Amino acid sequence: MSTILVSLTLGLVLWSMDQGLLDYVNQRQIERFTPLATELELQYAEDQWQVLQAEPQRYDRLQRRFLDTGSDRGPGGQRMREGPPPRHDRRPPPRPGVGGSPASLIDAQQQLVAGPPPRNPHAQRIMLQQNNATVGYLVLPDTNPLTDSFSLQFQARQESAIAIIGLVILSVSGLFAFVISPRIVKPIAEVAAAANAMGRGSYAITLPEQRKDEIGELGRDMNQLATTLQRSEQMRQRWLADTSHELRTPLAIIKGEIEAMLDGIRAFDHANLLSLKQEADHLHKLIDDLTDLSNADIGSLRYHMQNLNVNTLIERNREHIDLLAQDANLRLTLETDTAHQRVYADQQRLQQLFDNLITNSCKYSDPGGVLHVSLKSVINADKSWMELVVEDSAPAVAAEHLPHLFDYLYRVESSRNRQTGGAGLGLAIAARIVAAHKGEIAVLPSDLGGLKVVVRLPIT
Repeated sequence: MSTILVSLTLGLVLWSMDQGLLDYVNQRQIERFTPLATELELQYAEDQWQVLQAEPQRYDRLQRRFLDTGSDRGPGGQRMREGPPPRHDRRPPPRPGVGGSPASLIDAQQQLVAGPPPRNPHAQRIMLQQNNATVGYLVLPDTNPLTDSFSLQFQARQESAIAIIGLVILSVSGLFAFVISPRIVKPIAEVAAAANAMGRGSYAITLPEQRKDEIGELGRDMNQLATTLQRSEQMRQRWLADTSHELRTPLAIIKGEIEAMLDGIRAFDHANLLSLKQEADHLHKLIDDLTDLSNADIGSLRYHMQNLNVNTLIERNREHIDLLAQDANLRLTLETDTAHQRVYADQQRLQQLFDNLITNSCKYSDPGGVLHVSLKSVINADKSWMELVVEDSAPAVAAEHLPHLFDYLYRVESSRNRQTGGAGLGLAIAARIVAAHKGEIAVLPSDLGGLKVVVRLPIT
């Protein structure tokens, strides 16, 4: 490819040089014949070229004199009398076709006045005028192609120099390609192979990152992409496995209890039917949570936003919160902000957020512990927030688990485990509800010994 480009460039340079040299020679020829054209205009003013038509030799002598001396004007611009040039300045007459001689003189009607008939209708010509009217033309000899030996020699030297330069460029570029191309082609081939591997679902790739150029940066980006895709694939597989497990468990319980009733092992009574209903409710709640998460991820979870007083919303649910705490044998402390700040939110989703957070604390805290809920206003330099804090007592959550508590179906396999019946979706749904309200949510260790969840929503 580089050979083609260099050859094309050299060809264009040679063509441009030939055209430039030809234009230069033509311009020089016009300048050389300009004094003769001026003299011919003066001759026309005297006798309208009658003498030149009658005596062709006079026109030839006129050409030789002006082409040899360049002008027949003396000091002060006075026209010199016609006659042979001084003896010491005699030169041989220019050869036809070389140096611009002979030229043809034609009148305004394109009729020949003196000199040989023009052979090229497109040859250069100098317009001859008298009182701003065109009286004739001085048709110059054709210089295309170049025939002047000096011009041809100059052209040949330049073409040889350009050819040598082109060969040097090709040699250097070939050497550069031979030495450097492996350092460029090999990493690009590795990146292409890595991209093909990821396209087939294989993300265990590692590209070298030592290079400091764009290829090294591309390798680092590809490694990061592979890591992200691998983590996403692992999360997807875990999501499918956990979802299948969570759905299978209540179904297995319902199926087992129904079979036990059919076999007469368990009585078909109100208590056993209530147990079946509880498992069905758990299954229904799990399906609803999965649906909410899926809708939130694809952006189709509907929100009906309005200005809400959060204090009023919590006070309305005070009895429900007390019942949840009593059922979990927890001591509830509730602090609300006396300033009735308002937020722009969906009442149903905000209620769902509170229920998920409080239910999560009640479900995973040891009986006899504490559940603390506080609501206050936080004013920063650039923004005002409504801050909701829900924290509980032991057991605690290890620091390495905190960043994953908002993941799907994530549970800490410790004292806060699935024996409580949780599916690990409450905090995941809470995080997406907060994000939809342009808020912030974080989990921290609580001073009470358990978990602290901090939610901030912008105040309107």
